[in-house]
Amino acid sequence: MKNALLMSIGLWLVAFSAHAAEKPADWRFKGSGKADPIRIGNVRVTNSPTAGQSAIAFDLAWDYSWREAWEVPEQESALFYSHEMYNRAQDQKWGGKPPLKLENWDAAWVFVKFRVPGGLWRHATLSPLASDHGTPAGAALDVGLDDNPVSDGNASPASLPQAALGAGAGRGLGVFVYRDSIGKGTNDWKGLELRWLNGADGVSDPAAAEIRVFGLKMVYVPRGAFWAGDGAVPNPGAKFLPDPTGPGFGGEQWPLRGTGAWRTWDICAQFQAGDTSDPLRIQSEDVLTLGGTGVANLGNHNSWGLQLSEDFSSWVTQQLPAKFPKGFAAFYCMRTELTEGQYVDFLNTLAYEQQKKHTTPPPDSPVGTRCLCNGGRMKRCRNSISIAVPGIQRVEERVTRSDGVVASVSRPNMPAVYKTDAPHAACGHIITLDVIDYAGWAGLRPMTELEYEKACRGPVRPVPDEYAWGGKGIANDSEAAVLYEARNVGKPDERFVSARGGDSCNAVWWGTLGRPTRRTGLSDADAAAASLQAEPELDDGKAGEKPAALREDYPGDEEIGQESTQTNQAAEFFGPLRAEVFAGPHSTRTSSGASYWGILEMSGNLWEQTITVGSKAGRRFDGTHGRGVPEPSPGWRPAVGDSSSNVRAFRLRGGGFGSWGDKQKEQLRTSDRAAYFGGGGNGRAEGGKTVGLRCVRTAPQ
Repeated sequence: MKNALLMSIGLWLVAFSAHAAEKPADWRFKGSGKADPIRIGNVRVTNSPTAGQSAIAFDLAWDYSWREAWEVPEQESALFYSHEMYNRAQDQKWGGKPPLKLENWDAAWVFVKFRVPGGLWRHATLSPLASDHGTPAGAALDVGLDDNPVSDGNASPASLPQAALGAGAGRGLGVFVYRDSIGKGTNDWKGLELRWLNGADGVSDPAAAEIRVFGLKMVYVPRGAFWAGDGAVPNPGAKFLPDPTGPGFGGEQWPLRGTGAWRTWDICAQFQAGDTSDPLRIQSEDVLTLGGTGVANLGNHNSWGLQLSEDFSSWVTQQLPAKFPKGFAAFYCMRTELTEGQYVDFLNTLAYEQQKKHTTPPPDSPVGTRCLCNGGRMKRCRNSISIAVPGIQRVEERVTRSDGVVASVSRPNMPAVYKTDAPHAACGHIITLDVIDYAGWAGLRPMTELEYEKACRGPVRPVPDEYAWGGKGIANDSEAAVLYEARNVGKPDERFVSARGGDSCNAVWWGTLGRPTRRTGLSDADAAAASLQAEPELDDGKAGEKPAALREDYPGDEEIGQESTQTNQAAEFFGPLRAEVFAGPHSTRTSSGASYWGILEMSGNLWEQTITVGSKAGRRFDGTHGRGVPEPSPGWRPAVGDSSSNVRAFRLRGGGFGSWGDKQKEQLRTSDRAAYFGGGGNGRAEGGKTVGLRCVRTAPQ
């Protein structure tokens, strides 16, 4: 008995030691080592005893999931200010406060679309009551409501039965499903059930409706204070970049900062506390003053380094409304950028005219027509979304009725069916219209640039010039001519590794993918300045005699092929890479390129489109969510979705695979605000090939 007890204790100690070696607070930085989308299967509809209601049952799974809790000591989240206002003795020592207790997890945002025979796809209205939905053991569920709560006699939508909701409730748009306790590993939940209020959707026979259940992987970012800006200071020895209005730069009229020079790379309008060099602590969602000199105000280095100056500065102030999401409140953020497979899902539920808005060629183009990357300079890119079944654009037809009368008959258009050969690759060529309409369709919303910094940095004090993983450098970037290998390209386990051994990549930029030959003939620094707005055109000739690494699958289009191993020294590899490309079973925050909360590819791969604080159009954004239809929420105001103002409502953050040169890689920094999206609105600009889509949703209360 004693020996058995000792053996049990020994085994427990071994297990405990193994568990302790891997800190729970590191779980969020890992992944399965391959593409790991939300998997939904075995979808079925059953009737409910309550009239006008039914149950949608399905299985839900993904391979790597976590829920973890940890503590942050005060000295990791507090900051010593250099400003004289804070030079009091009590502000220059740790206050002995208890550690910050944090908890976060990944989740599936699940929503449902349906169509009745002969109809179009519509968003299903779910019960707003979590108790109406069923989850298996180990799963928790929260309902995401619309932003128009029900009041007496004013249901949303108007046909929604008041008794089904109750005053003060709202229409259920989707649910978050996540682990109900601390742990990690595979989620494989059978028989989840969502209560569909089919009567509210005008569906009398739910069994006759076609149902599609969608899932997006999200990460919970808890409520709490954080720092905006990284505390970077100007480098007196920094080289000024040349005036972009000069010869060879296309004559763009960008703001000048001095004679013949317009910016350095150290300061790019990072946020700051007033006119100091310190970051600003965001401690609430209250109204925030932009500009001025007060250390409680949010400054922007007077737009130093911006391509388009903002409307606030040290001498001009603006007000950021309370409704504008500032990142203090809890929210969910997509763990990766939208993939090609997810964009195809979106397209295949749209009507013909809606598809036209979100692809380059019309839906009635021939089979195989590429839809986002279709000729011109964009032909050398990675995007394989194409038409599988052409749509039909019908016009009025004159027909002779049985009584001999000739009449005009208008037949509805038939939407196209789209496909992709790279469902796990992040989807580039995204414009602001796509972000707005996708967010509306999925019941989500765009991310603000303050939320972007919270999602990257978390609550800890910033590091000047840091990237999303909290460090100042990119893996292997200090070594010249580092070779990388692309392995299993286009497959679920696609990855990039150092040819010298080890998985030592952690960001997707030209240092990973290989630098193209440039027609401009400029130095890296000069060419990088020119390419901030428009990517440099690539040499279509054979300069340098570099053999193509990834050959075309379509005539005339350079496309990702299936070679098992290539290096960036041998070719020009065009991104983006697959989602979660650096996250594996043993990865750390740095090696996976993860943000503080475990969100991936926030630095590099594709630019993130965020709502800016620096324009009137951006500040109109009120943080409401989409209603399940591919259009802006009414609360986003027309200016956010207006093609004439998108350039000023959205700002790009985080860099993309097109960021190249020893200087332009700094665009991947968390607080770098240099770029704006010149290809916004309704025009699908060629430069948008490095721009992606990532949405958020305010966490249910």
